[in-house]
Amino acid sequence: MKAMTLNLKGIGGSLGEFRDEVVINWRLMLLFLLFLGGLFMGVSAYNNCNDIFASQMKTMLEKLPEISFGNTFGFLIITAIIPLIIAFLSSFSALGIPFAMIAPAVYGALISFIGAYLYNVHRIDGAVFAIITVFPAAIIISLMQLIGCNESLILSGIIAQNTFSAKRESSGELKEFFIRYLVIAVVIIVITAVQALCLSGFGSALLF
Repeated sequence: MKAMTLNLKGIGGSLGEFRDEVVINWRLMLLFLLFLGGLFMGVSAYNNCNDIFASQMKTMLEKLPEISFGNTFGFLIITAIIPLIIAFLSSFSALGIPFAMIAPAVYGALISFIGAYLYNVHRIDGAVFAIITVFPAAIIISLMQLIGCNESLILSGIIAQNTFSAKRESSGELKEFFIRYLVIAVVIIVITAVQALCLSGFGSALLF
């Protein structure tokens, strides 16, 4: 009986710790769910897109060897950084919370749309192409965006609270916010550059 009581206490303690983690990380969990929703929307969008769009994407992939590293990097960095810019700009307003929440879904939809195209059109070759050149970078970039959006939600929440209490954000809070976003941006730029090198170097050889 004593051992059972100890086990129940241990289980209760574990559940309490789990509850505390959920309370602390609820923003990240919500953002992750929205990201998953974006993945679903991207696949649905591909299933409803017309053949003309698919043909244009095929043409773009066929021309990968002819596209310079700079152009490839530019395209990739735009698709990776736009959701983050949306989240960053939304950080400085109490009304920016919905925009920070949308950003992960936008990138998730884009990645799943590309993945759906690659598999449906190129099958095994498309899956290999995605696994080597698309998904590794997308996973890291998605993680950075989730962290960045979480920071945006925190700052927007602080601004919202301070608006009603007539307080102002401390310079320390803003400094930490900018430093975190700078680190996130640097990581995304480096990962995107590596991805562009892979695509420019041997990406099309995996498909054609």
